[in-house]
Amino acid sequence: MERYLFDQKIPVLVDESLILNIDGFVEKLDGFRKYHANLKIANGIVDTKNSIEFKVVENNTRADVLKWKVKNDDRSPEPRGEISDHGTSQKIEKTAYIGSHYVDCFAVKNRVCIARDRVKVIVRQ
Repeated sequence: MERYLFDQKIPVLVDESLILNIDGFVEKLDGFRKYHANLKIANGIVDTKNSIEFKVVENNTRADVLKWKVKNDDRSPEPRGEISDHGTSQKIEKTAYIGSHYVDCFAVKNRVCIARDRVKVIVRQ
């Protein structure tokens, strides 16, 4: 079941002067070697059978907590949509399901979302 910040009674009042920047770091196995790729540079496109670690790359928000949401494509056999504190619910996410997915990060201070960022994840065959 998909969750939203309003389920936790957290309003979204984004301050445009604050910076929260996240990215997904893909560990690719091409059969010969292992290498890393940034999802934002790749426009979110990644093949199946890879692993992704999502991290904050820039943050000046001084937030009390960072909340993370992983949302799989609605047609996925595992749609997801949970919100967890401090990181995605699985430290390393797998690219098991083809489709358009995303990961959000919310900077929450004094029970208000003050900044957010999103990484698109487009898993292809």
